[in-house]
Amino acid sequence: DELKNIASKRGHKLEALSLGFFAYNDSIASELISLCLKNGLRIPENIAILGVDNDDLINSSLVLGLSSVDSDQEGLGRASAKLMHDLLNPKNKIPKRKIFRHSPKSVIARRSTDCYAVRNPLVSKALHWIQNNFYKGIQATDVAEAMGVTQQGLQKAFALNYIRSPGNEIRHQRIQAVAFLLSTSNANLESIAKNCGYYSVNSLINSFKQQYKITPGKYRMQKKVENSI
Repeated sequence: DELKNIASKRGHKLEALSLGFFAYNDSIASELISLCLKNGLRIPENIAILGVDNDDLINSSLVLGLSSVDSDQEGLGRASAKLMHDLLNPKNKIPKRKIFRHSPKSVIARRSTDCYAVRNPLVSKALHWIQNNFYKGIQATDVAEAMGVTQQGLQKAFALNYIRSPGNEIRHQRIQAVAFLLSTSNANLESIAKNCGYYSVNSLINSFKQQYKITPGKYRMQKKVENSI
């Protein structure tokens, strides 16, 4: 009923909704998935759903994959044990702060938040193809050829149904992959460039600076500092 009220306020039918829900745990998220499917709503086309805890048992019981925040329960347990140990040791100086924060690992992306689930079948297919091939040094012409359409036709379909052009989407996918590798691995720039579809390290650096306004090296250092807090 609440979803129907939201749709009514927006002047839409229920099946025309386009929303995102963040549930505080995977159990609530799974219930929401069942509710949406029962009412004929498509996930994620009508409603994208994100849970918390990355519960494998819950995810395996669902008809589609649930995207979830990996809250790093093991790391939290270790941090709690260390804090308790420090508190019990009179020689240690304990910070006066009463709130200790522990960062989650990452968001595990699955079907429930698939940003490529656009309604146009050509664009949806092209986006998934780009996702699977961006590291090969492809260009927009390669996407059009793989889809069996003209480049002009593909450009028009993207303009009407997506937020980026095919070429910009390829660049977006590459730079996101670079940022991920910089923050989660010790791979050097030459290796990252090769694995993300760049023809040279300089090309990677220039693209990265254009997007993030800092060098890859500084970005990596920032992420290490953030992850150590």
